[in-house]
Formats: sequence, structure tokens, C-alpha cells
Amino acid sequence: MNIQAMVRPTGKISGVLARGGPRRVRAPWYWVLTQNSDFIRSCVWGHIQTVAALLVSRMFHVVTITSELEGELYDHTTGVTTVFGVTSRRVVTDPFVALLIDACDAGASPALDLFDFGAFGSGTNAEAAGDTALQTEFTTQYATDNVRPTGTISQPAANQYRMAVTFAPDASVTLNEFCPMTQAAVGGGSAMDRALTGAQAMTSGDTYAVTYTLTITSGG
Repeated sequence: MNIQAMVRPTGKISGVLARGGPRRVRAPWYWVLTQNSDFIRSCVWGHIQTVAALLVSRMFHVVTITSELEGELYDHTTGVTTVFGVTSRRVVTDPFVALLIDACDAGASPALDLFDFGAFGSGTNAEAAGDTALQTEFTTQYATDNVRPTGTISQPAANQYRMAVTFAPDASVTLNEFCPMTQAAVGGGSAMDRALTGAQAMTSGDTYAVTYTLTITSGG
């Protein structure tokens, strides 16, 4: 298989796939540094926070909640999938934390098992615990207008929630943000974690697949 490819500043692969099947490549290590300052701070600080939290949990047996978002971009013009790995390990939302407490009290509303839908948008603001939705969610750019794609929910371990979901726009967009939501319709629902993807330039036919994992340790 003969492939000639070039990495654009966005991290997207361009080039010619001479023959053979689909190809997967990893984004270059410096890809993070080509993004805006809010993404760089969130990505770097999120990694530091997660390592520190897990280390403290192991050493002092304290409870921790950590999250991570992984993403990969399929370019339909080249047949190349670019794997970006983990792009976010930052905070979950305050409303989601309150929802966990409500579930232990009088019952959560909405129910915790309704986090089945993936919201995608173009907002670039830094991630914050006070986020209640995406900064700028897509609407008619979804494959079905104003309807978020449904994710595949799994439990890799007893203390983990995982969503795998794919964004397939029917228009040219620049994806920057993602959030698990409790409602399929755009404009409503509760947000678990607004996470940044980095700038992903996409056209109709491209797809961006994310895997989001939330982990709660008992401290034991």
C-alpha cells in the first residue's frame, strides 16, 4: 500500500491513498500545541490533575471522580482515520454532581440512566464545572436536524460509565466540544461533562468517533 499524506495544522490528514484498505494514523505529538490557548491549558492541566488525583487516591485511599474523552477523525476523502487519543480529562459539571446526590436522596430527575446522547458543538471556551450545556451546539448540521446521536453505553468496570458515539455532520463544520446529555433533542437535557476535542475541520462524509469514560474510585 502506497500512501502519501501530510498533517495539516488542525491535525487532520490530507493526501492520497493509492490502494488498500482503511488506514489509521496517530496525530503527531505536537498537535496539542497547534490548538488555541484554552484547549492547551485544559488538556495539559487535565492530565496533571488526573495523575495527581489517582496518585493521591492510591497513597491516601480517598474517593476520586475522573473523566477522559478520546477521539478519532475519519476523513472520507482519503480513507484515513486520525487517532487523537485523550483530548480532555477536565471537570464534570456541577449539575451532574448535584444529580448524583439527588439520586441518593429523593431520586434523580432526570434519571441517571438517561445519559445516552452525545452533543457536539463548535464552542472553544475553556471547560468549567459551571457549564450546563455546550457553548455553541450544532443544530441542522447533525445527520438528523436538531437530534443528537445516540451513544452505545457500557460499563467496562463496576466503577465506570462509558459512552461511545459518532458525529457524522451533513455540512462543513469545525468541531471543538462534546458532552454526554440526557435528551436527544437539541436545546434541552442535563449535561454530564463539557469536554474539548480540539479543532476538527469536517465536511459531509467525515465522522468523528468519541469514547467518553467516567470513573469513580471508592478509595479502598
